[in-house]
Amino acid sequence: MAQFLYGSSLNAALVDLFKNAEEYLVLISPFIKLHERDKDELKSKIPDPNFQLKILFGKNEEDKSKSIGDKDIEFFTSFSNVEIRYEKRLHAKFYYNEKSSILASMNLYDYSQNNNIEAGIALEPIGQLKKLTGQDDLDSQTFNYFESLFKSSDLIFQKVPKVEISGLLGLSKKYVGSEIKVDKLKDYFNKSFNKKTYSNPSEISKSPERKEFKAKPTTGYCIRTGVEIPFNPLKPMCTDAYHEWAKYKNMNYKEVYDHLTGKKSFGKTSMRKPILE
Repeated sequence: MAQFLYGSSLNAALVDLFKNAEEYLVLISPFIKLHERDKDELKSKIPDPNFQLKILFGKNEEDKSKSIGDKDIEFFTSFSNVEIRYEKRLHAKFYYNEKSSILASMNLYDYSQNNNIEAGIALEPIGQLKKLTGQDDLDSQTFNYFESLFKSSDLIFQKVPKVEISGLLGLSKKYVGSEIKVDKLKDYFNKSFNKKTYSNPSEISKSPERKEFKAKPTTGYCIRTGVEIPFNPLKPMCTDAYHEWAKYKNMNYKEVYDHLTGKKSFGKTSMRKPILE
């Protein structure tokens, strides 16, 4: 049965969708700027040739960088098995893996996740009802529509795993890296991007790090929830988190995020020490 999602439940469901994707993850959104917590869930999948990441974005035909930024392009193109597409008319938002999907009003944009009133529907595992009843259920209809939309859009980047076949009857396969089959990023964004092809399959790539601040930052992150807030080491929590903390007022209570970068601190930050060294 479909489940209605909004607010924090929608954000949590989206994180779970990223985390639980094992075979593939498809992200369809006109605007894309990944939240750091979403990147954290995806980083471990970067070198996995058996995991496929598929991206479809849209809008801003004259300046596509307004729809998806450089950091996200560089992050996506670092994956071993990835496909990026563009559809100028795209306004719908749909996110799915091999197990479940979310149809939502929310763009895959950190500001939308932190500030907007958004809602969505979590659908059953794709095709389950069809398998049981033989009927073309809502989940299958939704999946088939967006699969067709994805395939009909403009392919602008594709990287695929390279495999060496050996052994008796060619039954042994070994991943030896990835190669770029299609690269039109420069044509779409008027610039080149630094892409890794993984000549060494054991190498684990990391997403681009945040640049060090040379001036006082204006944006910070709540050390308990990770949402964006004004940068202020004396007030490193969002309102809801602060009210929860104020019940006990433990200055040394271990928190989750770094106030400066938004990265996970693994308990090394607190109200007394909101920024990692």
